[in-house]
Parts: sequence; C-alpha cells; structure tokens
Amino acid sequence: MIDVHCHLTDEKFKGEIGEIIVKARGAGVKAMVNNAGNLEESRRGVELAEKYEEVWTTVGIHPDEIFNLQFSIYNQLLNLTNHKKVVAVGETGLDFRNGITGEEKERQTELFRWNLELAKEAGLPVVVHCRNAFAEVFEIVESAGITGQMHCFTGSMDWMNKFADAGWYISFGGIITFKKSRELREVVRAVPEDKILIETDAPYLSPEPVRGERNEPANIVRVAEVIAEERGVTLDDVCRFTATNAVRLFSKLKL
Repeated sequence: MIDVHCHLTDEKFKGEIGEIIVKARGAGVKAMVNNAGNLEESRRGVELAEKYEEVWTTVGIHPDEIFNLQFSIYNQLLNLTNHKKVVAVGETGLDFRNGITGEEKERQTELFRWNLELAKEAGLPVVVHCRNAFAEVFEIVESAGITGQMHCFTGSMDWMNKFADAGWYISFGGIITFKKSRELREVVRAVPEDKILIETDAPYLSPEPVRGERNEPANIVRVAEVIAEERGVTLDDVCRFTATNAVRLFSKLKL
C-alpha cells in the first residue's frame, strides 16, 4: 500500500517518526507521501525523505498560510522540487470554510495560482485541498492546464466525474469509514479503477474504529478495506491498483 497523503512533520509525531514508520511497514505500507504546508515543513519533509527509504514528500503552501506568506520564497521551493524524493507540489488549494471573507478568498486564489505555477515550472503534479470550492478549483486548474491529486475527496458524484474525466486522481481517506458517509461511498464505488488513491491525512481524520485518536499511516489498511468492500474486490486488488496509480501520478516515486 501507498499512503499518498500524510503529515509526518506534524508536532503530534514529534520524537516518534521512527516508530511510526516501523509500524506502517509492518502493516504493509511500502511508501508514504509526506505533505507540506509551508516552507519550513517543505524543508523538514525533504530531510525525512532523505532519512527514511519509505518516505517521499511534497513542497508547497497551504491556503491557511495566506497571511504569513512571502512570495519571495518561490525560488527556495523551486530548488527543493529538484530533490529526487520530492514528488509533487502541495498541499495547496482553496478552503472556503464557513465565515470566510471575500479578501481571504481572493488571497487563497492568488496563492493557489502561485502554487500551480510552481508545479508547472517544476514539471510536477499538484496535491489539492478543496473545501466548499469545487467549482472554483476546477475552473482554476483547467485554465492552468495541470492535473494531480484531489486530496481527501468529499465531493459529489458529478464533481468526481468531472475531475476524473479531466485526468485527476481521486484520493480517499478515513472519512469513507464513517457511518454518515453513505453518499461518499457511492462515489467510491464509481471512481475509475485507474484514478483512485488511498490516504490517511495522518495525524488527522482517523478511520473507524479508531476515530478520535491520533491517526497514523498504518491505518491506511482500514481505508483500503472499505474500498474493497464497496467495490466488491479483494484487499489485495485495492492495494495493487492504488499503488499502481500512485506511481503513475508521482513519477519520481520508486518502490
């Protein structure tokens, strides 16, 4: 299995990364893609990837960073993309949470486009965070002519089809294990086999039955099990085709 989205530089894992990776390895996880949200996390992700064979990483700026960002760091991030274990730009995107202001939306949009330019110049796919903004994200990435991973997808069947038809990979995490996620499980059943990915978003979004606890890459097994149940295939099938898809998307990732 490949966990295509986790946050190993998060403070919740401080001092335990070695143990976390050993546990994931024992669960059958062959690779983990750490995701960054700012320059410091991007640098630390590269350091982790150099230290651990199973770890790969992204570099990029999360939409939450709109009031902290200095655009002058572009060249620093671009230099990091040259590293052999940097597989994508992200986590980037739009987070139009409840109560967001018009100014915040404008800044997030500007930052998103900035990340997409970085990805295009680096020749890498993007990892997209999307909350309440599927129409806006789709319009922006279509105009940019870029594809990548829709991280922790929670959209409708229609949006899944639009993104998948446009060449995007649809990634599912622990949310699909929740009882309230019946509609999302319908989407899981319908995603083309060559466009589906699995993730944990660790240390967040722990799946049932460990919901509420700190999430870890080893818990990717539960996500894969639910996909197997919903699609009527074996767990081995899910592990095989999601890993194949991950390597196809992240062309620098080697198992």
